[in-house]
Amino acid sequence: MMRLSGRLRAGLGMVILGLGLWYWHGTRPSVTVPSQEDAQAASSLRSLTQQPSTLLTRLDEVSRHATESHAEVVAPFLENLPEDPDHPHRLRNTSTRLNVLSRLDEAILLNNALLDTRSKRKLGIPEHLQAPARTHAFLVQTETDFDRVITAEIMETFGLVKVSYIPNQTWLVRLHPDQLPQLRNLAGVRAVIPYAPYFKISEALLEQAADQLDLDRGTMLRLTSYPGEGTQTRSALVSMGVDVLHQSTSPFGEQFVVGVPPQGLVPLAQLDLVQWVEPFEHRAFANDLTRVLVGVDLETTNETNQNHHGLSGEGMWVNVNDTGIDSSHPDLGTRVYSDDFSRFFPDSFSSLENEDRGSDSRTVLSAHRDLLGHGTHVAGIIASSGENSPTVTNVINSATNANFHGMAPKARIYSLAIDPLAGPLESDEVIQSDAATFNYITRGRTNAMISNNSWNYPDSQEYGLSAASFDAAVRDALPFEEGDQPMVYVFSAGNDGNGQFNGRGGASGSILAPATAKNVITVGAIESLRYLTNEVITGYMDQVTTNDVGVAETNQIPILEKAFLPETDSSTEVAAFSSRGNVGVGVEGEGGRFKPDVVAPGTFIVSTRSKHWENPENDQEVTFARREGLSVNPGELIPNAFFVPMEAVEMRVRIRPNADAPLALPDLPIYVALGRFPTAEDLAGSNEVILDPESEEPLKLYPGNIYFISVGNDSSSTAVFDLETEIVTEEEKEDYFKQLGEMNDGLAPHYRMESGTSMAAPVVS
Repeated sequence: MMRLSGRLRAGLGMVILGLGLWYWHGTRPSVTVPSQEDAQAASSLRSLTQQPSTLLTRLDEVSRHATESHAEVVAPFLENLPEDPDHPHRLRNTSTRLNVLSRLDEAILLNNALLDTRSKRKLGIPEHLQAPARTHAFLVQTETDFDRVITAEIMETFGLVKVSYIPNQTWLVRLHPDQLPQLRNLAGVRAVIPYAPYFKISEALLEQAADQLDLDRGTMLRLTSYPGEGTQTRSALVSMGVDVLHQSTSPFGEQFVVGVPPQGLVPLAQLDLVQWVEPFEHRAFANDLTRVLVGVDLETTNETNQNHHGLSGEGMWVNVNDTGIDSSHPDLGTRVYSDDFSRFFPDSFSSLENEDRGSDSRTVLSAHRDLLGHGTHVAGIIASSGENSPTVTNVINSATNANFHGMAPKARIYSLAIDPLAGPLESDEVIQSDAATFNYITRGRTNAMISNNSWNYPDSQEYGLSAASFDAAVRDALPFEEGDQPMVYVFSAGNDGNGQFNGRGGASGSILAPATAKNVITVGAIESLRYLTNEVITGYMDQVTTNDVGVAETNQIPILEKAFLPETDSSTEVAAFSSRGNVGVGVEGEGGRFKPDVVAPGTFIVSTRSKHWENPENDQEVTFARREGLSVNPGELIPNAFFVPMEAVEMRVRIRPNADAPLALPDLPIYVALGRFPTAEDLAGSNEVILDPESEEPLKLYPGNIYFISVGNDSSSTAVFDLETEIVTEEEKEDYFKQLGEMNDGLAPHYRMESGTSMAAPVVS
């Protein structure tokens, strides 16, 4: 088995701590390592639905040789602990400020706890989140470099395995508890601390775990096991009755997407095989269509088809991870490439229990077509030739004969289709490895490929596993291949800025993962100078008048506003929607880490239009997805996952005949479940079902969640079919779409407008 590099182990450590200022300055006097109770562990795992058992090991204090005669040493341990409103559940045993603590060799800086190993103050971990009596996970702090204190020979003798670095001078390790006495007595070891469940829970879940609050119905979690312990972890999860929805490999260990009951968070965190617990997040593209913001790039270099210094991107490859790209677009055409015309993903769930499912269902996700239109627009900003620009003559405030070519009009695009609606469980590591494999192995190139990612996890502002994985992939996107295969990742910052139209104010700390990563290029959006003065009806006011016979009449008068003007009156103001930094305030130092790295035009950008894209015509938008060539054997249930956004008001599921199927399609039952695999108890109908918020279970729709749709087969032969879904979302007022439609109609058939940090990122790519 290939060993993880030190850089990958350090990357995971950054997730556990999320702290960005690592310093160490020589050695300090040795300290006494705390004693550890060594009671016997429970002989069997308990079910998620059972009450938690009493944990026998406490982390009440970290003992040390205290030089208590020195006031400057004792004072931080006696003072009242400071309040931390931004991180109210983060524990600490010292009053020392974070910026000072981060420079002390005796400090251990975790996401959920700040420790000074000289302090006798109790840390105050809740009883139910303390380490189990016979844990195999420990934080080991050394006085000098770890490898000098605990050599490779000692590691082999003790059976100690390094997992990840944690500042300062601390490693998370795996070690049999019987070896603790020898480790405690080893010269140069400052402290050994059990890795408590409290330490391995994402901050987004910490309040619920600490206060033992129920999770929302349908909650899904992502768990990471320790390297090499994935099989044991999966067995333990199954023994606990956990519904394992997906399993994938990462450089940090096996990752599991699981569905859990409302009381399931704490038992999962208590499982000693689990290294990290965080919410499962879906992907969302960072366009800003719901704000009705679209636009044109007025860079002077776009007035002709000439690039600065003749830099055209010729010979360069750019990876675009998006909704696919319409390769029939004349401005892109033969320069769009993918591994196959249609990209086939094995059913995400068949690999988990092949012996139970037994079918060869595959999902067709074409990287050469774009039903949503997002990926084609992004690709055009990067590499459109602009050849059809002369057909457009009436773009508002564009220069005469303006040319809408991309930043690198001769670059080639490697398209990977990621579908947030129908493929939300595909891991980030799959995206990373596919592009890197194409670049380094398939094409035999030696230069790093640029990868554009105009998407985010919309509910996560943390430095989590996703951000850490992209940080690691910047250095090596194929960690299980020999040598380093680096990539350059460009990410949209997100559209959660909530700023003012003058470019100021807004929500700090609103950068969305994975753009929170340290090594990726994070791009925010600035306005494009357009002066769009279209008047839009934003509401109505009552006007009372008296008619000729003296009777009062009430009429509704439309309120007209120049809704597009605030986003098009400058070329230097930060777009109001653009997410802004800093990242990790109060976690990665008191001031956090600077983000975004750069800004680029992101409002009212003109780029290539997919032939499948249509102007929204009313206050509802329908997102269509189709999975072709699925098969189900008699008596089986084949699950498929679909994300339903918060704005959804209806979800339609239909079974259609497959064009290549040899047999007529029988009636097929449809089963629906929220956040878990459906069972026979979840029958919703046959062939077609509609979910909405007003229906009764199981057809009641809870927006903002992932639904699992299973298709059964009551016939005597294998059925081959296509699965269609339509998700209806509420949008803005109808008059907005009328105005937008008129502007886009003037750009048809090859171009259209759109806004968001999605549009800013490819400017940089």
